[in-house]
Amino acid sequence: MTAATSTNTTTFTTDETTHELIAERWFDAPRDLVFRAMTEPERIPRWWGRIGDVTRVETMDVRPGGTWRFVSRGPDGVDYPFTGEFLEIDPPSRVVQTFIFDVEGLSDHVSVVTTEYTEEGGRTWTSSSPRSSSSPPSNLSARRSPRRASDSGRPC
Repeated sequence: MTAATSTNTTTFTTDETTHELIAERWFDAPRDLVFRAMTEPERIPRWWGRIGDVTRVETMDVRPGGTWRFVSRGPDGVDYPFTGEFLEIDPPSRVVQTFIFDVEGLSDHVSVVTTEYTEEGGRTWTSSSPRSSSSPPSNLSARRSPRRASDSGRPC
């Protein structure tokens, strides 16, 4: 299996008009492979979370209306749960999903994250931008779980 790697770090910028945080990164891999790394459950533990975390995918139904839940266990043994719902899937160019970090005090905060994938010369540029909303979608309001992004540089 070919692994997508990143030789660059993630760049974070803020849109001065919308005040949104935008995360951008080049991957030394074709767009299809990077997209699969982000949407195939068996690949998620290879890159999700901080270095030293172990991530398990509890559910991942990649389709509009499908839900996902990941739990990252830190080196200290603490679990960090993340959850969301896929709102839009356009392989291999775009994913729109909700993101909730399911810990007390944060689980009511829902972000809608749009990730775009653009291929150029066999490399893939990803751009993710979250937008916050005040309450979770109706089908997530009774469930709680979160996610944590990292810049680990681990292979996909």
